[in-house]
Amino acid sequence: RQLEQQKQDMKVTQLQAEVEKQAALDEVQELAESHRQLEQKKQDMKAVQLRAEAEKQAAQLKAEAEKRAALDGAFRQLALEKEKFRIQVEKQQQRQEIETKASNVDCENKSEGEITSISNQLFTAERLMQTNYEKLPSTSIKFPLPAGVVGIRFKGYWPIIAQVHHTSPLFGKVSVGMKVLALHLPGDVELSTLKVEELVQCIKDYSADEGRVLVLDGPVRTLAKRKEEYSNFEKKQFGSENSIDEC
Repeated sequence: RQLEQQKQDMKVTQLQAEVEKQAALDEVQELAESHRQLEQKKQDMKAVQLRAEAEKQAAQLKAEAEKRAALDGAFRQLALEKEKFRIQVEKQQQRQEIETKASNVDCENKSEGEITSISNQLFTAERLMQTNYEKLPSTSIKFPLPAGVVGIRFKGYWPIIAQVHHTSPLFGKVSVGMKVLALHLPGDVELSTLKVEELVQCIKDYSADEGRVLVLDGPVRTLAKRKEEYSNFEKKQFGSENSIDEC
């Protein structure tokens, strides 16, 4: 009987040991699962952080690009305004020179009719310097200019095409004698009434930019006499010569 009792006690002890072992295994599995879940949460948090950092960097780069573009646009606009102001100053100086030369004319021994004639000539000269023939009938043609050298030579006080190089992008499209009505620059800037030097300088200053457009009229025929009269008057009064420049 005692032996049977001992056997039963041993069985109970073994069962208890197995239960405790199973409980320990379950606890280990629960700990392992908890550890796995914790690692997964860490990875998810790291992924969220990396995504947030990437989005932040992308936003910063976009903001910097927009700021840089805005600054470039502002500098470009400032340069255009500066160029327009320079042209206006030069025109004002030309008007002042004409007025100064008119005031220095010796009018003591001249009759009233002669004085009136001189004033009319000076007024006509000033009007010729300011006009770009927009009031006359014309068929203006726009020629987009690619970036780089244009390969065209201009002559005259008001620019007229004197020569087109065979490497010019406008070779075969424009002809000698066509007059320049205006020059369009990037940023919706239109420059008209440009002298040869001003036109060539503007084309060279923006040679690296796309968006330049040269507005031309047909060969000068109807204005030939008017230009000849002004040229003769200019040489007689001021001793100036027509210039030729290339861009």
